[in-house]
Amino acid sequence: MVPTALIYRVSTVGAAGQGKFSYCFETLNQNIEGSDTYLRFGTDATIKDVGLKIYITPTVIPTFRTSFYYLNIEDISVGNKRVGFPRGTFKLNSHGEGGTVIDSGTPISFMYKDHFDRVADLVKAHFNDLRIEYIGSQYNFNVCFRPRGRFDITNYPSITIHLQQADYVIPDYKANFVVTSDGIICLEIFRVDTNRPAFILGAMQQSNKRILYNVMDQSLSFATKYCELDS
Repeated sequence: MVPTALIYRVSTVGAAGQGKFSYCFETLNQNIEGSDTYLRFGTDATIKDVGLKIYITPTVIPTFRTSFYYLNIEDISVGNKRVGFPRGTFKLNSHGEGGTVIDSGTPISFMYKDHFDRVADLVKAHFNDLRIEYIGSQYNFNVCFRPRGRFDITNYPSITIHLQQADYVIPDYKANFVVTSDGIICLEIFRVDTNRPAFILGAMQQSNKRILYNVMDQSLSFATKYCELDS
């Protein structure tokens, strides 16, 4: 028997899409007016570039009706240090609490405050080791720093979302941090009070990834790709 939620999702993709669609977002560039992002369906929705390492993670099928696509997070790393979340921390329950949504319509990621604080602790520790001053909340962002002098981009930590059977690595500092006009560096994830869901993986942290949804086999595939060269 096909789950009701799965039937609903197939209908949102459309019969022409054969239950598959994909996209590849460029890194945000404030100096460029407009960009081309191609949404592909059906047989055109593939990750076939030679040399790309492709990762596959199962999607979570909720027991309730929803148009969201849920994933299973097992842990999160900042640089080479894991938070060490207990098993099931991000689990979705039947009441719609918890869970991780991947959403291209949400520009900046959101994370439930209890989980956010633990990730933020590792970010703070990373910058503290570099002797970068932590200044708290600025410009609606919760975790910000004030570097003194030039800050080399190699000093930014990557963020890795350890999904079920696949590590989703976000190496580009522009996807993880925002740098304000006055040089303040802020973690580009919003801390929120709601746990419905526990985490929304937004578009900024999907940049330079070819992402493929396969509704029929209940999976999400992804590969790192320079999306400005997509066609």
